Amino acid sequence: MRALDEHRAERWRFTLGAEVRDVRGVRVGDVADARSTHFVVEDGLLNPTAYAVPYDAVETFDHAAVWLAVAKGMLRTAEPEPD
Repeated sequence: MRALDEHRAERWRFTLGAEVRDVRGVRVGDVADARSTHFVVEDGLLNPTAYAVPYDAVETFDHAAVWLAVAKGMLRTAEPEPD
């Protein structure tokens, strides 16, 4: 898996597919994409929900999961990429 190379994610270096958990330990989903201001977390198989997570919302990364400093309910859904 490729490491996220965005300038704001540089210090985290987590990989696509890494599990993401909120401040309470609730599973949010898995890292699916990196963008300039945020990364995208997807949850679900058939109709996945995508969340836009700003890099500033990351509390820590322990190589097993990305831990956020906010609750899942505070995240906004991600906008689709323009074609």
